[in-house]
Amino acid sequence: MNKIKVAIIEWDSNFRMYLQSTMENFTCFEIIGSFSNTEEFTKSININELDCIFTNFSFNNNGQGSDGTYLTQYVRNNQNNITIVFISENKEDAYKAFQHEAFDFLLKPFDIDRASRILLRLRKYYEDRGFFTEKNSINFLIKTKFGYQMIHTDKILYIELINRKCIFHMEGNNIIVLSGYSMSTLEKKLTIYGFFRCYQSLIVNLAKVNSVHADNKNKWYTIKVEGYNGEVPLSREKYNELLVLLKSKYEDFSS
Repeated sequence: MNKIKVAIIEWDSNFRMYLQSTMENFTCFEIIGSFSNTEEFTKSININELDCIFTNFSFNNNGQGSDGTYLTQYVRNNQNNITIVFISENKEDAYKAFQHEAFDFLLKPFDIDRASRILLRLRKYYEDRGFFTEKNSINFLIKTKFGYQMIHTDKILYIELINRKCIFHMEGNNIIVLSGYSMSTLEKKLTIYGFFRCYQSLIVNLAKVNSVHADNKNKWYTIKVEGYNGEVPLSREKYNELLVLLKSKYEDFSS
């Protein structure tokens, strides 16, 4: 089963210990790291490995680290899908926290019942989005320029946007031109079946990835896909995210 990967950023070591201990009672959570301040977190963690962050809303009271809103901005700029739970001893911070799109707000001092309720809400949130469900492949009905067609996800190599039309590149050098779909819609529907938006105009089937090539000197990255003679471009911003996904999917002998 997939686990919700969490980091805790809180200057109070006892609070971190209590929260971590409570979280360990839930089998759906995996604690990636526990940190005393924002700077320590940003230097130690690849945020693409995370699903959720528990962080102090403000570190200013004792002079340790940056304000929690800085962390929110940093996370949103790099990984918009992460859920954030703010921690504070001031009830007044709750309104500000939700202005910064917090998933929830955990009040100090530590209360195990309050923390458990938030963890249950997090589990339900991810469960409703199919996070824990293993979905390998499906047959689905898609609208094309000629009508409607049944397609199996295992047959798709990659998806490309050309002249505002989404095109499925299939096994056997076949292509299917869709009608009325955006790349964002296809990304949303197909991500849970192992598809990855590797470029603004490209979505690749991770099950078909044979290799990832990096030309660090020229900042050029590509993907070699099974059944396709060419290479699929990979954006520099998506390179590390793709490696994290592949390492989580396959046995990693690279280190």
